[in-house]
Amino acid sequence: MELLEHVADELRLPSGKLRPADRFSKELSPGEAHNWDSGYGALIFEFQSLAKERGVTVDRRVDSLNDYIRIMAGIY
Repeated sequence: MELLEHVADELRLPSGKLRPADRFSKELSPGEAHNWDSGYGALIFEFQSLAKERGVTVDRRVDSLNDYIRIMAGIY
């Protein structure tokens, strides 16, 4: 739940509206103009930094909310 709330905060969306299959490129996309300024860019940067800090290699793409939560849970 903590990761879900964090994603909702970063994306400025209500957590109750988020679904595991939601894709960052479609359902969670802020649009073309704000791609890396969006919460998505912050989420990816955070998970890459945490993985590097913990010495965890991430060899999967983060396409959906489910991907993000599963990868982050493994890094924690």
